[in-house]
Amino acid sequence: RAQVVDSHLISADDIVVESAGTSIIDSFVFSASAGVGIGQAGIGASIGVGLARNIIGYKSNTATTATYQSGQKPAALNPNQFVRIAGGIRSGEIYKYVGTALTEASAGAGIDLQAMDYGDRRAWQRVDLVADTSEVVAQVADSSLNAADDIRIQANSTSAINAKVVSGSVAVGGGLVGAGISGAGVGAENRIATDVTAEIVGDGATGIIGDAISVRASDTSTINALTGAASIAGGFGGAGVAASIGVAIAYNEIDNDITAAIRNANSVVETRTGALTVSATDAATISSTTTAASLALAIGGFAASVSGAGADATNVILTDTNAYISGSKIATAGDLNVRASS
Repeated sequence: RAQVVDSHLISADDIVVESAGTSIIDSFVFSASAGVGIGQAGIGASIGVGLARNIIGYKSNTATTATYQSGQKPAALNPNQFVRIAGGIRSGEIYKYVGTALTEASAGAGIDLQAMDYGDRRAWQRVDLVADTSEVVAQVADSSLNAADDIRIQANSTSAINAKVVSGSVAVGGGLVGAGISGAGVGAENRIATDVTAEIVGDGATGIIGDAISVRASDTSTINALTGAASIAGGFGGAGVAASIGVAIAYNEIDNDITAAIRNANSVVETRTGALTVSATDAATISSTTTAASLALAIGGFAASVSGAGADATNVILTDTNAYISGSKIATAGDLNVRASS
């Protein structure tokens, strides 16, 4: 935060109130797994899993109440019920069920919450993660400013997440009966939430006067995400069986508020010779590559192979960009510019 509050400033040159925020996460997650089985009956099994969560401007709300723990097996699971993950890579996270109602297949069997795919956003939404927005603020409040040259009030934010999540798995079985079973899965979640504000709020008895006056807020948040999974399975022998699956899922979100404003400046905000500009600019970008590959190869007198691959990416920008003047007295010798661009 850069602030001038309840003050009277006089300058023989410029008056600059500037705030700049830079948040960067560089993340690389790699997992690899291999399984080999050789013998009269050779069975190779392998699974590789990678999960990354990179977050700027959020925190976990541990007070969220859960209906169930993931280790339980309830008789029914209904929409809007919450499940807390008891262990593993998502330990402590809480998810709301948003799918269709489920009931146990038979009395006493229960619904295995441990086996659920909590990364499937069609069925589950994480609810323990709440906004704890990072702020970049440049503000002049209830103050008089007089500059012989220009007055600049500017807030600039640069947040970046550069994330690579890669998983690979290889399984080979060879023998009289050879079987290879391989699976690779990756999940990535990247989120940015920032408030960027440049503003004049109220003024002093003599107002705010300069040759030119600018109030500017800008954001250039970026998410660069690469998510990839590769799985290979081979079965060789008199009977060869191979099964392989690769899955990659990515969710990327930028949810920023960018505001440039002059409000409740009742005396005057005045330029002597130049323009008065109020500008809010959003240049948020998401670049996402999500790939999954799977190969199954079976060779033998009897040979069977099954292979599957799936990739899903969701990219969301929910930025609000506002520039305005409200409840203020403005006098300008040049242009009056109020601009919001996104």
